[in-house]
Amino acid sequence: MEEAHLASAQKKARQERRVIVFIDESGLSERPTRVRTWAPKGQTPIIQFHFNWKQLSMIAGVSKTSAYFRLHEGTIKSEQIVAFLKQYKDESLRER
Repeated sequence: MEEAHLASAQKKARQERRVIVFIDESGLSERPTRVRTWAPKGQTPIIQFHFNWKQLSMIAGVSKTSAYFRLHEGTIKSEQIVAFLKQYKDESLRER
């Protein structure tokens, strides 16, 4: 069922000269991964890590012929998604 739906979407996209883009976003944390550590008896182990951001997010789009991504400080909201789509469109038009 899903394959038939995707095939019809691909056919329509070709007819309308459009590009199908798969988009995803993800947040990156400044917290280090959990690892085994040690400290002298009676002292709390401390993991050292140094980052310059509190939260970093990434949005990426992949089509049949290209890939494009952007990094954002903070969380990604609808405004960043719309701006990303506009920039992705501009980039893909330059490639044609």
